[in-house]
Amino acid sequence: MSGLSVKLEDFEHDIADYLWAESERWDQAEVEAFLLVPGPIASQDQAVRSLLHRLASGEASQAVADWLLQRLTKTLESYAKLHGPAPEAPDTRHVLVLDTETTGLSHQVDKIIELAMLLVQVDARTGLPFGSVEVLEGFEDPGMPIPPVATEVTGISDD
Repeated sequence: MSGLSVKLEDFEHDIADYLWAESERWDQAEVEAFLLVPGPIASQDQAVRSLLHRLASGEASQAVADWLLQRLTKTLESYAKLHGPAPEAPDTRHVLVLDTETTGLSHQVDKIIELAMLLVQVDARTGLPFGSVEVLEGFEDPGMPIPPVATEVTGISDD
């Protein structure tokens, strides 16, 4: 299988800009304010990962979280449609696999250290993957030492 590998940083400002523009377009002042808390989108490091972390931490109201997650889902679905199934395989589905690695199991204390997404075409009749696999991954400095047990499980260390 061949695939495309890019870093999350390569496209997350575009996604954040889109979310901000949509929030303005749809008069979602609370969403717009939430997106801009860290500063202007262009100056935000790892804008999407930061946004996901803030949502997971409960910093947004349920309405803001729902609105943003719906838009993120649509963005990923559009991406899947853009890279739609191969013409020779009409009965296919796209599967997006989301994998996170963390420093531990507590959402209150531990941090996300890696976010990876794989977009895979699957034969709907057999359930088997085929074709290219697109991989998007990024690492996040948790701002704390990675515990040895997390390194043992994930293979990710402070080095």
